[in-house]
Amino acid sequence: MQPSGGKGNDFGCHSMDKYTRAEPVGGGAYGMVYKGCNTQTGETIAVKRIKIEVENEGIPSSAIREIALLREIEHENVIK
Repeated sequence: MQPSGGKGNDFGCHSMDKYTRAEPVGGGAYGMVYKGCNTQTGETIAVKRIKIEVENEGIPSSAIREIALLREIEHENVIK
């Protein structure tokens, strides 16, 4: 299964086109985490898809806070 919006969406220096999404790993109030794969390296990854329930209200502030925190983390398991 391809991630949604697979038209070359770039997040940092990574394109979502090189990742596939497989079975769900878990989820919560703000999104679902899926097991995935980097199609170029074969590396197993986790992909989080954030739920946006009411589109006209914008992105939830909790999601923006989480993204901001993840961008600051320098860890081998967090993609920049």
